[in-house]
Amino acid sequence: MQIFLVVGAWILSLCAVASSVMLGIIAFGAAGPTKIWLALAALTAVVFAVLANPLTSGALKLRGQWGKVLAGQGVLVAAGIAFLWLALTNWTSHVSADASNVTDSTATAIDVDPEALRRVEQLASYEVECAGGDGGSCRSLGSAFEFGRGVEVDQERAVAYYFRACNIANETSVAHEDCYPLAVARRDGNGITQDEDSARNIMAFACSGVGELAAMACMDLAAMRQSGRGGPVDNAGAISAVREAIAADPESEAAERARDLLRRSEISVDP
Repeated sequence: MQIFLVVGAWILSLCAVASSVMLGIIAFGAAGPTKIWLALAALTAVVFAVLANPLTSGALKLRGQWGKVLAGQGVLVAAGIAFLWLALTNWTSHVSADASNVTDSTATAIDVDPEALRRVEQLASYEVECAGGDGGSCRSLGSAFEFGRGVEVDQERAVAYYFRACNIANETSVAHEDCYPLAVARRDGNGITQDEDSARNIMAFACSGVGELAAMACMDLAAMRQSGRGGPVDNAGAISAVREAIAADPESEAAERARDLLRRSEISVDP
C-alpha cells in the first residue's frame, strides 16, 4: 500500500511540474492581467509539486502528516483553478473586444465601399460607352482623370479622352459642346502643348453646341476674341459669342454673366 502511495505521489508531482511549465510558457506569451493570473497558476502548480513529491515533502518534514499535506494541496488546487478561471475570463473579454473592433471596422468599410464601387462601375460604364462612340462618356472620363474623380489625376490621359469626345462630335455633327474641355486644355497647355490658335477654333466649334458647356465655350471664345488670344482682336465677334452664350443655355451661369456684360457694355463693337 505504501508503494502505491509513493508512486501516486510521484505521478502527481510530475503532473504538477508539467502543468507549471506549460502555464509558464503560456504566461510568457500572454499580456496584461492574463499574464499575471497564468503566472500565479503556474506558481501554485510548483508548490503543489513540492508538497506532492516524496523527496521534497520529506525534506520539509511533512512525511506522515497526510492530513496537512492533503489540506494544503486542496487549497493549492482551488487557488490554481481560480487563477486559471480569472486568466480565461480576462482573455475572453479581450477576444470579445477585438471581435467588436473588427466588426466596427468591417461596418465602416461597408459604409465606404458602396460609394467606391459605384464610382468604379460608373467609370467602367463610361469606358464601354466611349468605346461605342458616345462622346459625352469620353468627356466624362476625361474629366475624371483631369480632376481625380475616382482615379489618379492624369492630365495626358484626360486630354486623350477629350480628343476622342471632340472627334466624335466632329464626325457626327452633334454635341459640339463636348469639344469645350479640349479647347480649354489647348488654350492653357494642360496635358498638351499650348496652342491658342487651335484652341480658338475648337472653342468656336464648341460654342455652336447647346447647353451649359456650349455657353461656357461661348464666353471663353468672347474673351479670346476681345483680347486677341489665338487670333486678331474681334470685338464684334466677341459680342456675337456673348449673345450665343445666352442662346445656348439661357438659365446657365455663363448666360447670366453674358447678360450682365451686355447690360454694362463692357464689350465694345469698335475695334
